[in-house]
Amino acid sequence: MESALAITLGLPRIRGGFGLGVGQMNHAVRIFNGTDWAGERHYVVRYPDISIEHTDLSGRKNTVGIDYDGRAFHSTASALARDARRRNEIAPIRGFTHLSINAQEATDFIAFCRFADQARRALGIRSLDRCPRNNPTAADLEKRDAIERKQLDLWRKLICQSDFRKIE
Repeated sequence: MESALAITLGLPRIRGGFGLGVGQMNHAVRIFNGTDWAGERHYVVRYPDISIEHTDLSGRKNTVGIDYDGRAFHSTASALARDARRRNEIAPIRGFTHLSINAQEATDFIAFCRFADQARRALGIRSLDRCPRNNPTAADLEKRDAIERKQLDLWRKLICQSDFRKIE
């Protein structure tokens, strides 16, 4: 499922993706975890399922770490506590936004689109909806609808019909 999410979020919109860029799978994130009594700094390493980086025009780098919380591995009380602890450890990193998506969100196309938009904004990528707000032409609307149909088709194939999704 994580690979399907990375592909769907990363592919260009013209190919049915959401155009967020190539994601790295299980990329190590080193996190400051305080100092000991002698003043020595300690770190922990976390591995978000997907990490997507984007550098904006000003040169500022933003990273989004995405974790997929499927029902099979994230529904027990201890798993929920572990996930919350991980989110809290990652939260203070400057320029790094940590997002989680669960099976229910991933398999609801509208919720998935909202999630993709949250990731896009966190990365600092401007909206790719090129349809003019005032008086869009029929061609503008047709182009937007074609992209949305491709996104829906890819989402259905990769997210909803994946073998992993069927056993979950």
